[in-house]
Amino acid sequence: MLTVYLDQNKWIDLAKALYRADAKPKERENVERLKRAVDAGRLRFPVSEVHLMEAYRIGDRERRLQLASVFAAFSDGWFIASRQARISYELDAALRKLLTAERMDGQQVFNRAS
Repeated sequence: MLTVYLDQNKWIDLAKALYRADAKPKERENVERLKRAVDAGRLRFPVSEVHLMEAYRIGDRERRLQLASVFAAFSDGWFIASRQARISYELDAALRKLLTAERMDGQQVFNRAS
């Protein structure tokens, strides 16, 4: 599975392509193609805490809900662990690599909601 991190403006572009009446047919087609790849398990777009904080600041409730629905549909429940959890994991992995031959699998950085 390919993991792709999207900046907030790209998440917004996905939402516009899905929800705006003036979206170009090619934009909608590209979004549908990406969604099929997500549904097939070939692609994932994890959501981060920064995405959620930025979405929270959107004043227009309808736009905020549309963006949230895009997060849900395209992340398929995948999220990036918090900054604190990632730093802890990376320090642990670096120390293990330095002090032992043991390697970590990286699953603590990307997780899936139940």
